Amino acid sequence: RDFCLSRGLGDVYKRQVSTQSTGVVAPTMMHIRVKRKKQTVFLYTDLSDTISAVKQNLTSANLDVSSAEDIRLIHNDKILADDLTVGDYKIANDDIVYMVFKDEETGQWENIDVHNSDKKSEVASDD
Repeated sequence: RDFCLSRGLGDVYKRQVSTQSTGVVAPTMMHIRVKRKKQTVFLYTDLSDTISAVKQNLTSANLDVSSAEDIRLIHNDKILADDLTVGDYKIANDDIVYMVFKDEETGQWENIDVHNSDKKSEVASDD
């Protein structure tokens, strides 16, 4: 199952920021691929979006999760903190971010499980 979530922005690459050191104009809007099991969500996001905001956007995709607190995002084997931004983690356009859910009954986080991929890993709970 694949989804594409947009925040109602027309051309997502119109918003740009100029980097002072190189003078290159780089887009601040991009899409990331959020994967869990057989599911991929194509999510438009901004470098300045917090991880908490990304998780809130994911809850609107009807992913069988009750709240953003029950979602954990992982990129480059790091658990992403809610108060940091997409840019803080240097997540690039078309990067893959893994998503796991918290089991409501046990309080444990599930393992990364992405079908048709070599990526299988266990992420320890920090709770």
